[in-house]
Parts: sequence; structure tokens; C-alpha cells
Amino acid sequence: MTYNYNSIFIFLLSFYLSGIAGASGQLPSCTGPDSNAIYITPCYCGYTGHPTPTGRYLHRDSIYAYHPSMPVVRGINPAAVRIRPFQTSRSANGLTVGANLNAGGPSPTFYTIMQDPQSADFVYYYYDGSNWKSTGHRPYIIPNLNLPYNVPFGSNIAAGGKYIFNLAQDTAVVAGGFRYAVYRYDGHGDAIRLMTLPDIYSSFDNLVTDIEADCEGNFYLLDIDTPVRWMRKYDPDGLLIRTWSVTGQAFSSVNAHQGNGAFAIINNDLYFDANDAVWHGRIGCDEVVITGMIPDSNPFIGWANDYGTCAGTICDPDPRAIIALSYNDSFCKLQPVLFRNESRNADHYHWDFGDGHADTASSLLHLYRDTGSYLVRLVAYDAAGCRTDTARYLIRIVAPPLPVFQGEKTRLVCAHGEVVLHARVAGDHKNRSFQWGPAHAVVKDGDKQSARVNTLLSNIFYVKVTDSIPGACAASAMDTVYIDLFDFSPMKAYRDTAICPGDTVLLYAVGGDDYRWTPAALQEASEPFLYAAPGTSTRYAVTIRDAETGCQITREVQVLVHPVAADAGPDRKIRKHETVLLTAKGGVRYQWNGQAGAAGDGSLSVAPERRTTYYVTVTTAEGCKAVDSVTVDVSGDPFIPNAFSPNGDGKNDVFKLWAEDALLIDLQVFNRWGQLVYSGQDGWDGTYAGGDCEIGTYYYRCSYRVYDKQYQITGDVLLIR
Repeated sequence: MTYNYNSIFIFLLSFYLSGIAGASGQLPSCTGPDSNAIYITPCYCGYTGHPTPTGRYLHRDSIYAYHPSMPVVRGINPAAVRIRPFQTSRSANGLTVGANLNAGGPSPTFYTIMQDPQSADFVYYYYDGSNWKSTGHRPYIIPNLNLPYNVPFGSNIAAGGKYIFNLAQDTAVVAGGFRYAVYRYDGHGDAIRLMTLPDIYSSFDNLVTDIEADCEGNFYLLDIDTPVRWMRKYDPDGLLIRTWSVTGQAFSSVNAHQGNGAFAIINNDLYFDANDAVWHGRIGCDEVVITGMIPDSNPFIGWANDYGTCAGTICDPDPRAIIALSYNDSFCKLQPVLFRNESRNADHYHWDFGDGHADTASSLLHLYRDTGSYLVRLVAYDAAGCRTDTARYLIRIVAPPLPVFQGEKTRLVCAHGEVVLHARVAGDHKNRSFQWGPAHAVVKDGDKQSARVNTLLSNIFYVKVTDSIPGACAASAMDTVYIDLFDFSPMKAYRDTAICPGDTVLLYAVGGDDYRWTPAALQEASEPFLYAAPGTSTRYAVTIRDAETGCQITREVQVLVHPVAADAGPDRKIRKHETVLLTAKGGVRYQWNGQAGAAGDGSLSVAPERRTTYYVTVTTAEGCKAVDSVTVDVSGDPFIPNAFSPNGDGKNDVFKLWAEDALLIDLQVFNRWGQLVYSGQDGWDGTYAGGDCEIGTYYYRCSYRVYDKQYQITGDVLLIR
């Protein structure tokens, strides 16, 4: 059997690349093999003076994924990315891959510049997973009004970090041509002008080829069309970081810019569009060496509008030197110090230990023989030796002195039990340890500067303090603390007493610095004395505190208030001309309205003519006095007429009882034969059984109540008409 090995290779390559495209679907993938892909948008060429070359197969409205590590095979590498074609009548102006800076949609994604069909402005578009979506934000590219090509000038864009950069012709007119400006877009509003390049260009065929960006937001410019070719790196704010010269294999400068210009950086490899093909260059420390044209790239993938790559493929971070020490910045002399090298993005190193010794190892031990301060330097180099970074660390070599105690030798405690002892030591050593004893009397934190101890178990405690550099050297000292019990006997309060209601008594305390009385009385409760006037018997407490030790004790003083229950009895109600006996109680002596009562038991007989209040002063056996009162209400005499005339003239038409404070219970009226003609409470109108009674004399019986007593009166009344 005969095999066509070229066909087998193309089949396997097609299968591999289709697997990569399938893994990423419709969107760019910045992980795996696709992370090193170059995404190409072909040029919409064919303008006067620059006809489209024949044999090209890339469609201008599509995006193609080209893997430079694989051979160029028509229809396979580059392969079309399966997304919706661009929306405008002309192909997209620029292409980049970056984080989604706008709300909604996947990330990373494609960004491009296209003409908005409604506003006719060129704006940023991004791919949302199913379609191209306008951001409505302008990149500030301008038409090439001074050139014979009706194309947007400055359409090359690059995404990196949290920005998108685009290259545009500066609007300012300069002698001999024009300058470039770089604009920066952050996803919020139109792009802003970031910087203007100093270089002056005279024609469309003498231009900066493209702009690219890396994952840290730095951007790169490439110029391969002028006699002095260069590549430059700028930080996100437009500050020039680095410049490379471009040397190596030559190519025709006449067609160098065919296809609007495009370049990409993958690791240290440069790929750019020139002479209808893809060219390769190698990036070194100070120059980019062009190695030649990618085989078979002309005419299949030449004349690109723009290249787009994942920003991470350009990341070539500078080395960073980092020194890490074992413990801190202080070490003991004659003990090895371990220097750990935690540098990043570096290949080889140089150490300077500040004592006349140096080394090139990565991490190592070094011995200092004298005390003092030493500045240690570590220089980290990248693999090519182009870039360096220097870290500095100031260390101290010491011989630690003995700890010096500054604390108390005797500790007064308020009561035996658990207390906290604190070791006061001069200085502030970073590696200081404590050990308290005896162990059986240490309750908590025996290895801390402050320990909780139980003075019931011991009245002598010691603490050992050690200043050390771990793994190096140490110095220790011990101190002893004696426990004494505070004497509360001088703290007293005076004195228990008895008073009458309303009297004031002076209480006072001694033996302390601070006082707190409860309950508070007539002045500040923090004074040593207290004027008290309790209404009832009260026990006063005073907390007496020693300011130096904080020890305090509470003493109590009892103030007994003799009760006086003066009682003049309940209020009374009588009828006029009646007599009532008032009786007071609650004491041993009584005075009514300033005079002694009529009886030794406090009683007083009165017969007031009108409402009167009587006051009694009651004196107890202890000599305490109180006053109470009683009120006697007096009602007027009831009135009942001896004649009435029920003739309907509205005057004296009803026979009834008239009394100010009387309550009528029942009125009964009889005729001269003893027959009951009326009984009720509303009064008699001179009728009986619906008819008028005869003129004459009638007899009545009236029952009524005054306050809490009931009365009855009888008599006769003359009915006249």
C-alpha cells in the first residue's frame, strides 16, 4: 500500500487545529494552545495604487486564527473562527483580544472598530457571544483627508491590562507630514488622547506598522517602514520604558505597509505583515532581528488589516529581586544567617553582604563576625542578562544584653484569689519570652508578659524573661514579686441613727481617696459626707476606694425613720343642726385646730353650721409629729310646701320635696278618708286615676336620705286651683 504522507500530515494538522477551534467555540481562548494564536482580520484592499493580490483566500469580513508554530496550509492554518461576520459594508478596522471592558458578554472577547450604520461614527464593537455589539464609544480615528485612500486612518488597536489602545493620526498639522497619537479606552465613554509620538511621517507608505499591548497594560509600537526601524515599549500612561532597534533580513519598503500594518508578539517572537506575507523576528535585549518570511504565507495570509493576540502572550515581566530572612532584621554575631532568595522572573543572581563578601548562589548562609548594621544587596538578572533588579535589606548583628526589670517588687492585693501580675522590662525586644512560677499557682498565661496567678496558693512569684533571636542566641534574667494583703481597717462609715420623718442627718466616711454613696441624697454622691433625709428607714452604702491600689470596700449606715401614722378618720356628712364625733389615732397626744382634744383618745365633738375642715396634730411616743385632716359636710334643711295650685299656669303646679343635698326615696299622699292618691319620686300633680282631685286638705308621708342617713317627715298640704 502506498501512503501520501503530505496528505496524512495535512489531515492530522486539520484535526488538531479543528480541535483547538472547537475547544474555544466562537470566542478567543487565552488558555491552552489557542493562547498563542494570532487572530487576523484581512485588509479591505484594492484601492488605487494598491490592487489586491491574486490568489488570496482570506475573506475580508471574517476573523482567522493562525498558529505560527504550525505550517501554513490553505483552509487549515489559518482557519476561520466561527463567529458572525462583521456588520458594515467594509471589513473591520483593527482587531484585538482582551478582557471585556463593557457590561455583559463573555471575557476575553474580540474588539474591533467599525462604522456605526446610524451615526456614521467609527466606534468600538465587541463580540458578545452571538453578535457584534456597539459600545457607542469613539476611538478618535480620523479620515485620511490628506491621503489618496478613503480609509479610516488609525484603526489598529490593542488590548492589555484594563485598557484598549489605538493608534491614530494626530490632528495637529506639522511641517513635512504628520505625527501619530495614541488613545486609551477604559470601557467608559470615548477614548482619551494619551500621548503624541515625536516622529514625523510624510506619506502613507512611511508609517508605524501597528500597536500591541501586554497583560500589564503596557503597549508596544513597531516601525518597519522608515530607514531607522524600531520597536518601543510604553507604560499604560504613555511613559517610554524601552526601545529596540529593528535589524536583520531586509524587505521591500515600497510594499512594507501593504495591508494597513499588523504585528504580534508571542513570548520573544515578533510576527508582522509586510510584502504580502507574514514575517518573523527574534526579540533580544536591545534589538529585534528579522529572520525572514514565514514559508507559504504569501499570498495566503498577507495583507492583514490587523493582528490580535491574547495579552498574556506578550507578558515578559522584568525580574524582581526579593530578599527574605529567616526571622527578622536582627541576628546574633558568629551565628549563620539564612538569606532566602524569593526573586521572580530571574535566571541568575549576585549577592553583596555588606561586609566585603559576595556570592552568586540563589539562597545561602552567611556568617557575620562583628556587631553592627550591614546593607545586603541582591541583584537579579533575566536569562539574557538584559534586565536587572536590585533588592536591599539592612540587617543588624547584635549580642543581646540581659533583660532589665523595672516593675514592682511587692504587690498589694485587695483580697486573696486570682490576680494579674505584669512583668515590666526595659526595651522592646521582638523575640522576648516569659515564664512565670511557681507553676502550681499560675492559673493562665504563664508564658505571657501578664500572667493570672492565685495568691491563695502562693504569696511569692517569680518570672524569667528571655530575649533571643530564634535559632541564634539568648539572654535571660529573673525577678521576684511578693504578695501583701491590703489593710481595709481604716476605711469606716459613721453612724447608725434614728430620725423623724422630714428630718436631715449627716453621714460620713473616712480612710479612702474616692467615695461613692448609694442611694445619693442632697449633694454629689462622691463626697466623703452625705446629708440624708429619707422618707422611710433606709440603709446607705458607701464604697471607699484607695486610688493607688484600686482596692475598695463597701460600708453601710442604717438610718431608721420613726413612723407617724396620723389619722383623723374619714370625712363626715351631717344634716344641719346635727352633732358628730371626730376621732383621731396614731399617737399619744392630739391637738385639734391647735387645741388639745376633748378626750385623751383624740376625739372631738362638733356641730358645724356649714362645711368645715378640722386639722389634728398627732404626736408619737418618740416625739415625732404629723398632721391629718377631716372634712364635715353639712346639708341644708329640706323644704316641703303646705299648699300648691295645679292649674297649669307653670307656677307651683307640683307638690314635692325641695332639698339641696337630699335624695327623695318616696312621697305618699292621702285624701281625708285615708285613701292613697299618689306614691312616687317625681312629685304629685293633683290628679288621681286620670282626673283632677278636689280642692281641700291632703296628708303626706315623705321618706328621703341625706348623705348616709335616712329621714321621714309627715304633714298636710292644701290643694287649691
